[in-house]
Amino acid sequence: GTATGRRYVQMDQKWLQENVGEVLSSALSAVVISMPSDPIEYLALWLLRHAANEERRAMEKAERDEIARKIAEYQAQKAAEEAERLRLAQEKEEQERQEKLRLEREEEERFLAYQQAEEERRRQIEEQLAAAEAERLEKLAAIEAGQEDVAPPAPLDPLEKYRLRYGARLQDLGVLDQNFINEIHRYATPPVSVYKVLKALFYLLGKQPKDVDDWSKIRTLVNGDLLATIQGFDPIKKYKPKRFKLCVKTLAGFSAEDARKGSYPAFLIYQWVVTTLDLRAAAVAQRKAEAEKEGKAAEVEDAGVAPGRGWRGWSRR
Repeated sequence: GTATGRRYVQMDQKWLQENVGEVLSSALSAVVISMPSDPIEYLALWLLRHAANEERRAMEKAERDEIARKIAEYQAQKAAEEAERLRLAQEKEEQERQEKLRLEREEEERFLAYQQAEEERRRQIEEQLAAAEAERLEKLAAIEAGQEDVAPPAPLDPLEKYRLRYGARLQDLGVLDQNFINEIHRYATPPVSVYKVLKALFYLLGKQPKDVDDWSKIRTLVNGDLLATIQGFDPIKKYKPKRFKLCVKTLAGFSAEDARKGSYPAFLIYQWVVTTLDLRAAAVAQRKAEAEKEGKAAEVEDAGVAPGRGWRGWSRR
């Protein structure tokens, strides 16, 4: 029994040492240093103050821990939000990249289809002109052989091949629909090629520099009436030369490949503009030749460009 009792005493001493020994040691040291008249009361008050201080420190620690927890939660939330923002931004960027690639593929397919159709149209025009010339020569041969008693057929109209090309170009402009108008109106600052092509177009249609010296003005001119205005333009009619000079100057050094970099509709407008200049140049040359043949002074007209030569030839367009 004695050994057991000693063991319990040792356990009690250990527990007291671990849980209250340090506090009591400090409290008794304070009593010895202060030597109060009522040491018991002093000891009790010291222990109460210590307990209050420990409670306050525990509360402060709990508050600091709570603040740290909230800060950690906030930072974790912000990190998650930033990660999500980056993920969405990357996803959007990838979607935009894929959309750009899709549009580029579609644009390339449109140009390939256009080139194939262009080759076919050129072949048809050449065949049509060749057939007309063959028919004329056949009739002429029949007349010379005395098989027909009619007036010799007139030579083919030199403008015919230009008219046929012009008609093909005009037909292409069916793409100038509301989608094209919306595309133009979305541009705050357009591609240089689009700006140049539209500026040259409106010069050709009779607009003055003050009408097209700012993109906002050009954008206003691109409206639902544009296609009808182009269709109503007569490239053979006599005009003051200024519009053609401005048009040619605007497109100086500019090619179909440059126009293609802007957009498909802009490319087709460019094709129409240069074909119109070709037709007009041929018409001016014809009027001049007819005037000279009749011994008259030809009216001064500026064709803007020699037919079929100033724009790298028909086969390149």
